[in-house]
Amino acid sequence: MIRKIHRRRFLYCSSLGLAGIACVDLGHAFEASSLSEQARKWLAGITWFKQSGFRLQDGDRVMYIDPYEITISPHDADVLLISHSHNDHCHTASVSRVAKETTIALTEPESAAKIKNLIQDIRTATPGETLTVGGFKIETVPSYNINKTNHPKSKNYLGFVVTLQDGRRIYHAGDTDHIPEMEAIDCDVALLPCGGTYTMNTTEAAAAAKIIQPGIVVPMHYGSVVGSPQDGQTLKKLLEGAIETVVFEPGQSVEPFNAHIKEWKSQ
Repeated sequence: MIRKIHRRRFLYCSSLGLAGIACVDLGHAFEASSLSEQARKWLAGITWFKQSGFRLQDGDRVMYIDPYEITISPHDADVLLISHSHNDHCHTASVSRVAKETTIALTEPESAAKIKNLIQDIRTATPGETLTVGGFKIETVPSYNINKTNHPKSKNYLGFVVTLQDGRRIYHAGDTDHIPEMEAIDCDVALLPCGGTYTMNTTEAAAAAKIIQPGIVVPMHYGSVVGSPQDGQTLKKLLEGAIETVVFEPGQSVEPFNAHIKEWKSQ
């Protein structure tokens, strides 16, 4: 099926006190009719930039995860998560564009050292922790390679499971292979790398998704630094009939959804 893209631009706005209103142009939104009801609800408020870079709009709170090559300067991040120190995840130019004076960053020590002059409140973690940061419940989970040397387990690089106010659980896998710890992941949305070389390829990502069993899979980490621009669609085809997969274009967003998702999830 060919997805129709809604070409209308839209803005997220956040109050900056006496400075007025800052509006962030996040690109084009999905046409509502191109997404299932489940996808519109699970993915509400999520933007993919490229690689592993995401923005989560959770009510009046904003979180960025691994922002990469962001060309706008919204300075609206309440919380910033960085999975590890490689430049396509800990991209200092993008960090400086999304950070504001009160931003709280959660990451591992190597990344903390890279951004120490950009953010005042930096907290570090290792896999296996559950923390509340800026009002977000965040679980840090393992993210590593088992058949490559780029992301050794000994580095304690991070994946994240973020629980939003409405109860949705978003899993950002970081740069990882299909690892045994994925069997314990409980999430509604899985953001999975699929470009190969440094992470899972599409076949491995499909196998991981079938173990995790999220409501929605979103492919990431392909078509830019590594992988083919078609990897997202390839993963979608591999999961067809098993798990719904939504392929974002760079800069594309799902508009915030105002229904009570907690009630919907319990049905």
